[in-house]
Amino acid sequence: MNNVINLNTQSGFVGVDLHVHTPESNCYKGKKCEEEFIKILETYHTKKVRVIAITDHNTIDGYRRLLQIKEDKLNELKYLKKHVDKAPELQEEINKIEQILELFTDILILPGVEFEASPGIHLLFVFDPEIEIKNIERFLEDAGYTTDLQGKENIDRISRYDVLQALEKAELLGAITIAAHSDSKKGIYNDLQKGTYRAQVFSSDYLMGISYNNPDNEVKMKLIYDNSKEYRRNKPIAFIQSSDYHGEDNNRLSITYFKMEKLDFKSLYNTFLTPLESISPTHDPAVRNLIVRIINDPRSISFKDFTEENFLDICKATCAVLNNGYGSIVIGTDKENQSLTGILKERKECFEIIDNICKEISYNSHGFRVASNIYPAGNRNIIIMHLNGDKNPIYCYKNNAYIYKDNKIMQATPEDIMNIGQDKIIDRFTKFNDVLSQKISRLSKELDQLKKSRTEFSIFNKIENNSIKLGEICNIDIVSNRDVDNNYRIARNGKDTGNLYIVSDNSSPHLPYAYLRCTCPRTNEYDLQHDELIDYSGQAIIVLPNGGCYFIDSDEKWSIIDKILDKPILLLRIKESYKKRYTVQSLTGWLKSAILIWYAQLLDEELNFVKLEVIKNLPVIISKKMNKEGRIHDIIKNIAVKEVKFLSFMDNLANNNTEINIIEEVAVSIDNAYEKEGIGEIEEIDEVENSYVTQHNDEISNLAVQINEMFYSELNLEESEIEVLEDYFGEHSLYYPIKKN
Repeated sequence: MNNVINLNTQSGFVGVDLHVHTPESNCYKGKKCEEEFIKILETYHTKKVRVIAITDHNTIDGYRRLLQIKEDKLNELKYLKKHVDKAPELQEEINKIEQILELFTDILILPGVEFEASPGIHLLFVFDPEIEIKNIERFLEDAGYTTDLQGKENIDRISRYDVLQALEKAELLGAITIAAHSDSKKGIYNDLQKGTYRAQVFSSDYLMGISYNNPDNEVKMKLIYDNSKEYRRNKPIAFIQSSDYHGEDNNRLSITYFKMEKLDFKSLYNTFLTPLESISPTHDPAVRNLIVRIINDPRSISFKDFTEENFLDICKATCAVLNNGYGSIVIGTDKENQSLTGILKERKECFEIIDNICKEISYNSHGFRVASNIYPAGNRNIIIMHLNGDKNPIYCYKNNAYIYKDNKIMQATPEDIMNIGQDKIIDRFTKFNDVLSQKISRLSKELDQLKKSRTEFSIFNKIENNSIKLGEICNIDIVSNRDVDNNYRIARNGKDTGNLYIVSDNSSPHLPYAYLRCTCPRTNEYDLQHDELIDYSGQAIIVLPNGGCYFIDSDEKWSIIDKILDKPILLLRIKESYKKRYTVQSLTGWLKSAILIWYAQLLDEELNFVKLEVIKNLPVIISKKMNKEGRIHDIIKNIAVKEVKFLSFMDNLANNNTEINIIEEVAVSIDNAYEKEGIGEIEEIDEVENSYVTQHNDEISNLAVQINEMFYSELNLEESEIEVLEDYFGEHSLYYPIKKN
């Protein structure tokens, strides 16, 4: 298995399940075939879980089988690729195998066992994938689990190791040691009798984590640690939830979130050393803090669970909150212990609960407003209803009005009902409405900013993990030729063939209305007669201070004049060692891409590309699409050809009618030539010009869209991440290429 996998997350926290069975456990409820092993990985990949531990009963065979499946698929892929040229129909099978292998790439799969220690207590041992499997097998055999007993639960033979001995032996192998389903059958909390031995297990330095099913029992175990000297520990203990997955309901997976520097065993192990800051029941601790703030609000009423029995109480509480003006109902939290218990309902069921509660509330006027959120916590969900009552009506549940007073829900008296209708209360309700609106707006902005920050970090992280620095790829020089002669004619067409390039406009990579040209303006003149100019040769990229860039692809000598006098321009030339991986065309496409422009703004808000510390540290994507045979190279090369045709056409148009105002150089060259066999009979010359420019810009926009989409795909950007890039271009009045018909 992959021992280190790229970590692309928004908050640094990743979903983890350390209790997963395979068909190698005799109690597994799925099929006993290779496809079932792959289905397990697909299940967790769909749920965006990044780390799983294969923990079959007293055996390592499930993990071994996954290793073999991966090896078989790699060998099969290698064989098929050798023959696909002669048999193209094999490509479909190649694609299927590559999708399966991606599961092994995206998920860190760790070896482990669910070990039954004497007297019938279950423990999870998760090992470093670098360990030799024979060492785990020897450990199991020494414990009494011979081959014929491995993979079986509820066997007659008792392990040679009790709980404390098993923990110590596993620790010697470098394992992460966890008490499995501690609050259910064969768990240390549920089945170990109270007394000295139980206390020794809970306080053992070799026990690193406790897995639980019911959050109420997590609270109880924490209280034991706090209140009992016998249970006191020398090291922190991690409380986690795990699925104990046996191939059944995929919607009931219990996921815990771990903050890992890398997706490898060492990083996972280290989270158990600092569980309070590194392990969370939600995907982001900021969400937990937000929920705790809500339940501590004096106008919030919390319920630990949702049952048919307490539905009546929840409806009364909703009625009371509305009659008090505004407030929140939170279902799935323990306010007293400040814990997130959650309820065992799916997201869809949670919204149905909200709908059913609201239907039970009756009123005599304009109704009420409710804003609801559902937050996942392990395999459970938390419901939050923000309620805002209207100024006038009395809200009732089953013909009775309720109010919330002195932290109690009580039936309203006639006097209470009269008070609710008084002008003083009405004025107060108006104030309450304003306060609630401000509160909801503030919370909404906080959540939006939190979401945007996590999304931006995710994009940044994906770029960093899949790139190398531009300064490593290219030699970077400052152009020394300043404006030595103002008589040089700036080229406006595609017919110039000289070797003198002139840069006179400090443009951005994109203009406000179009995509900036890729080729550098030049004249028909030659620089050989100008001794004061420095000659260059070969391929290069010219970078302007505001980020615009042009490529030069010439085997002859050439010179360049910098007419931007306030800031220098830079010359990039690809180092010999990178010429097989990158071309000036593909690098130009990357430097003009939406994702690179967004990243550059993070480094320098002024987008000053010619700061050496900025340009050297710009990332360049690692991709086969960037070499000479790659698609990016071909698209930019195509754009350059179209630019020449476009500029040539505009030049001919100008020569045929001297009265026409030729579009300024930047506007003319922002997009690239549009191939078209004639543009028809158009009487007015300016209509011809406008039509052709529009057609040209539309086609180039489509090519630029292809470039952006390829980079998005290479970096595995999600829709929400792409939206952040689009918003950035809109906020900064930069052209964002969109597909044109």
